[in-house]
Amino acid sequence: SLPHALWESAASVLSSILQFSSEFYLEVPVAVLVRLLRSGSESTVIGALNALLVLESDDGTSAESMAESGAIEALLELLRSHQCEEVAARLLEVLLNNVKIRETKVTKSAILPLSQYLLDPQTQAQHA
Repeated sequence: SLPHALWESAASVLSSILQFSSEFYLEVPVAVLVRLLRSGSESTVIGALNALLVLESDDGTSAESMAESGAIEALLELLRSHQCEEVAARLLEVLLNNVKIRETKVTKSAILPLSQYLLDPQTQAQHA
């Protein structure tokens, strides 16, 4: 597998291209965008979140691809680590409001991490 620094570099380049024009969003496989959510670079994560939100609003079936690619788990991890919380929460809400996704096991597995996030002192301090 690619050394992590090389992966981050490639992810950063792809993210920069995506920020140049939203028409490129459709060219990147959903699984790749979901993988970018796990980047250590905030700008890469934000680029991926924006692309996924646009894809979802453009094409409802992409939400299922996102869930199948691990987006819900990646979004929960972003919330848990207090990264890009607002956009991550917005995409998570959109995915969990999807009827087909709501019928899957992944929705049930999101309950505990979301509850822990809401109880996290850092989360409570931000919203006090």
